[in-house]
Amino acid sequence: MATSDLKPSSPEYERWVDPATGEFRVLEPGQTFKSVTDKITRIVLTPHTPLGWFALFGVFGAIAVVLLVAVTWLFLKGVGIWAITMPVATLVNRETSGAAEAFAAVLRQAGTSLILGGKTAGQAMIAQEYPLKNGQRLRIASGPVRLGDGSVLSSTGLKPDISVEVSPMAEQSYFADAFRELLKTNSLLAANAQAATNSPAGTNRARRPRFNEAELVRERKLGAVLDNDLENLSAEPEKPIVQDPVLARALDLLKGLNLVRQSRS
Repeated sequence: MATSDLKPSSPEYERWVDPATGEFRVLEPGQTFKSVTDKITRIVLTPHTPLGWFALFGVFGAIAVVLLVAVTWLFLKGVGIWAITMPVATLVNRETSGAAEAFAAVLRQAGTSLILGGKTAGQAMIAQEYPLKNGQRLRIASGPVRLGDGSVLSSTGLKPDISVEVSPMAEQSYFADAFRELLKTNSLLAANAQAATNSPAGTNRARRPRFNEAELVRERKLGAVLDNDLENLSAEPEKPIVQDPVLARALDLLKGLNLVRQSRS
């Protein structure tokens, strides 16, 4: 814009054109180079922090404090806040080997679980594999497995805290169905003999219970039939009972530990 574009009588002319020289003013009237410099530097030097920044700073600061406390707790307690806080029972037998055997030992060494059952296979080891020309792989043990406290897993197997010996055949049956009741040969013969004795053709035929006068009077007054009561009791379904001795022992142990924890809390 040139000075010729402004009319001398317009307010813009008096504002931007110096009447002494007829040239455009560099500064507005009332402004100096110092005042303009102060305004420009104030934009950079004077902080203008929004309130949202303080809110985000508080949120991230709280998260940092929580993480710091969690890491400190982790180092102080060893297992940290992500530890198993409920009673745990680990079941093992002679077939427990390799990584499963080492895992059971780690749980016991950490004080997290008790081991029940039989002695393990003793095959937990660090192995190295070598490829063969026929496509197969050869695995050779290169060292023992060491726990956190520096102890080495024995090659003779891991000894359980509570030993419960079960035959291999019974273990397979209980693994398929823990509620299956296994009868031994002597028990089977005794059960057959008892069934034959209590059969209707036997001499010990079940007799109908005889009631005295007081029971008959009570039956008449209350309108209760004893036979129906017995039938209703016998008709109630029985709860399945765990027949696996190792699993039953573990369940009893966990129930006991849970009761102790509830009594202490």
